[in-house]
Amino acid sequence: MTMKLSVYPRRVRDLFAALSLRRTSAGRVHIYLRIANVDGSVQHYYHFLLGFLAPLALFADACERENARALIHVRSCEPLDGLLREARFPNVIIHDPVAHHEGLEFPPGDAVETVTIGGFDHPRFYDRAILNAVEATMRARLHDAVAHETAALRKKLRPKK
Repeated sequence: MTMKLSVYPRRVRDLFAALSLRRTSAGRVHIYLRIANVDGSVQHYYHFLLGFLAPLALFADACERENARALIHVRSCEPLDGLLREARFPNVIIHDPVAHHEGLEFPPGDAVETVTIGGFDHPRFYDRAILNAVEATMRARLHDAVAHETAALRKKLRPKK
């Protein structure tokens, strides 16, 4: 089953009320996610951060809570994919932009949901509550990794006795 759903940025947190992330006995749930940033290329930092990463962070976080086995398939942001990997989204799979645009093949028996969400990369979509939610989500996701790296850096910078 494929569900097409357009979501404006203010509704991204409520998206899961409309999705049927059912657990299938035959396989996994795949979410074919199209993130429609407002303007510009997601290969540029500003559009990547607000038009791609921010909505993905909220979506992936909600998806993990709703159905931890669901996999989210997104297009590559090419030079910025390293940042996507550093964000540690365990349920996100990055695909070549052309393959993602043309369509992906999924195993028979797996449930597939096609979802389109909007980005926040235009001033009319700047919303303090949403950006605060993105910040809290990313802080929680990266807290342990940042603490570990900070401790390692402090250890290296200690003066030798």
